[in-house]
Amino acid sequence: MLAKLDYRLLGTFVFFFIIVGNLTEWKVLTDTLPAIFLHPLTSLFGAAFVSQVISNVPAAILIAPFGSEVQAVLLGVNVGGIGTLIASLANLIGFRLFQLYMPHLKVAFLKKNLRG
Repeated sequence: MLAKLDYRLLGTFVFFFIIVGNLTEWKVLTDTLPAIFLHPLTSLFGAAFVSQVISNVPAAILIAPFGSEVQAVLLGVNVGGIGTLIASLANLIGFRLFQLYMPHLKVAFLKKNLRG
């Protein structure tokens, strides 16, 4: 079972959490994020944006200490999680399976999804 484990994918997810841990110590973010996540609408869009850059679960953990709009943040990270391959671990797993079973369509898939 351990031989079949996708260590690159696991490493990517662990790396996201390491990044989040380091970002929460960065003064620029700790000074800026509370102002962004003060209102429901900015919390929604801010969370969606952050989860486009890092996976949605680490994004939620990064944002949680800085805002009180919990429902907007949860909605934002979930909406943001469907936007890019790295936005959600499920997206990465799905793409990995797609590559495994349809490698000849990988480039076409990426081109189509990058165009929108």
